[in-house]
Amino acid sequence: MQFTYSPSHINLLDYNRRMSTRRLVIAITFVALFAMAARVSMQNDTWYQLTSARWMVEHRQLLDVDLFSYTRYGQEWDYVQVNWLGQLLMYPFYVVGGAGGLNVFVALVVVLAYAILYPAIPGGAFLRAFALVLTATVAAVFWPARTNIFSFLFFAIHLRILEDWRWGRADRLKLLPLAQAVWANTHSASFAGIALAGLYGLAELLGWLWAGRGRYGKPWLTVGLRGNVGKFLLLGLALIVATCLTPLGPRTLLHPFDTIVVNFQYLTEEWQSLSPASWVFGPYMAVVALLLLGAALARGRLPLSHLLPLAFWGWQSALALRHVPFFALVALPALARLWWPPAQALAARVGFKPLVTEPDNLPPRLARLNIVLLALVSLAAAAKVALVLPEDVNAAALRTTAPYGAVDVMRARRLPGNLFNSFNFGGYLTWALPEMPVFADSRTDLFGDEVLDKLLILLHVADGWEDLMARWEINTVLVEPHWPLVAALKQQGWQVLYEDDVSILLTR
Repeated sequence: MQFTYSPSHINLLDYNRRMSTRRLVIAITFVALFAMAARVSMQNDTWYQLTSARWMVEHRQLLDVDLFSYTRYGQEWDYVQVNWLGQLLMYPFYVVGGAGGLNVFVALVVVLAYAILYPAIPGGAFLRAFALVLTATVAAVFWPARTNIFSFLFFAIHLRILEDWRWGRADRLKLLPLAQAVWANTHSASFAGIALAGLYGLAELLGWLWAGRGRYGKPWLTVGLRGNVGKFLLLGLALIVATCLTPLGPRTLLHPFDTIVVNFQYLTEEWQSLSPASWVFGPYMAVVALLLLGAALARGRLPLSHLLPLAFWGWQSALALRHVPFFALVALPALARLWWPPAQALAARVGFKPLVTEPDNLPPRLARLNIVLLALVSLAAAAKVALVLPEDVNAAALRTTAPYGAVDVMRARRLPGNLFNSFNFGGYLTWALPEMPVFADSRTDLFGDEVLDKLLILLHVADGWEDLMARWEINTVLVEPHWPLVAALKQQGWQVLYEDDVSILLTR
């Protein structure tokens, strides 16, 4: 077949007309979102996740035991068996682009999550953009370069499927078990997917019970079991089975409790309760206030499918900051749905038609202006993203939390005995100095209170600390300079090999 050129094949004028104000708002929203999510995103946990991914790539097999510490060496490590896929997906971005590559990876996953969820947000472009940016500001508290970011993505996927079903747009519930199986192999918080679907199922159950009051009996029961209630019972069973499709098998369902029962876990930042001291507290309370005001304007007519997830994840996020992103995601469609009627009424009163509707075609002059505006915003976003790509920029930020200088000294010298390290340094040491196993790191599910309590005893020089030093044959110590252990070791004549504002390295 011969191709014949015609001006109708490339019509720039038609393209310009397609850039309506509505589409401009959507495009700017996602460009801004990408720029917002592109930041220095590596944390302590990132390092050991990269370490395990490196080992799996080099050995071409899944890792299922601890090889990075001497206190738990050879012990079965459940976490990696339900995070292996997430770690392997992250690893190439670090290999190719270093820390900057991981920053881009996180931004891409965040944008993908919101792009999937966006069609489930009711309202016009301006209201959707406002609700998305506000709730994203809340969710951004936990967008790390860790496998946790996959839970953010798959939670958004689950929410989109459930919202489409709830409002009659599409029935894709059969896709949930598939998404759940992939989620279960990328991050251990996949239980959140079962919880979210369960809340939508609970809304159907309560609605069925309320509708059948006074008419309970076999016909009523048959209608429920053959209808949505029965559908969600089968869906819940399918999600549970899908969650077990990991190298860990059925124990995947119990793995989240391995972390919850560790007392030390609640000393870490992500497990702290929401408080006015949290930087996310202001945006979080703004979302809550708008939800309450919107519910008041709607005279309490908030569907159970919104109310139950909001109540549950609001409660969970108040208990632990790591659940705040889940609350932010369920708040997004609820917030837009509550405020869409008042927004329409306001737009009609002030005559602001773009808030409600707008034809896709604009006069060429306005369409070209929109394209110019989008280009300028994109250039500004690209400039912001470029700031977090250079390796020296990321290294400068990471040096404030990781013992870069001390590790350089440790590489150059053969230090005696076992190493005792602080909790925050363990992850970096597994990556940067794999030949020297750590005492502990942030894998709280692996070490448990049995090891982590001893870590606190040593750091605080509590009763029995010298016996622990002898028991573990510790002759090298790398901790933050402020710990009481440092002063105690100096009094005993330990030699300081390196010291800066971040870390101090001592040996006998």
